[in-house]
Amino acid sequence: MKIYWLTLERLSEIIGVTTRRLSEVCTEAKNREPDSSHYRKYNLVKSIKLYLENLQVEKMDYATQIKKLDMELKQHKLDVAKENYIDTSIVETAFEDILLKTKTKLNNLPGKVSSELLEKSSRAEVEEILKQEIQEVLEELSNFNFEINEE
Repeated sequence: MKIYWLTLERLSEIIGVTTRRLSEVCTEAKNREPDSSHYRKYNLVKSIKLYLENLQVEKMDYATQIKKLDMELKQHKLDVAKENYIDTSIVETAFEDILLKTKTKLNNLPGKVSSELLEKSSRAEVEEILKQEIQEVLEELSNFNFEINEE
């Protein structure tokens, strides 16, 4: 069988792929001949076979990726059905509720302690009262129990 030696450019025209892609396939398989009379030329038949084999491998890789993604999607749907996930709107509502309660408690703090602070003469006493009140607010917030009201 006669061997046809072609440049990478001509070979890529025949196969219909870029020279870069073809070069990757042929270089991986060492398709170039070291013979000086065919320097920088590629065996036509061998190159086409290598490219087709490479397409088969890529097709299998692609099919494997599709199967993997399909399995992940099925698992996600199963987890959602089993209620392993919480809807983001529920989390947002809970977070908004916590922020609102925090804001309310902190805004009420000055009115709650102002009369008591006016009676104190030392800075240490004032700081101690403020620390106690802040600690109380933080404890209430740490014990926050959000009730999920799904409709």
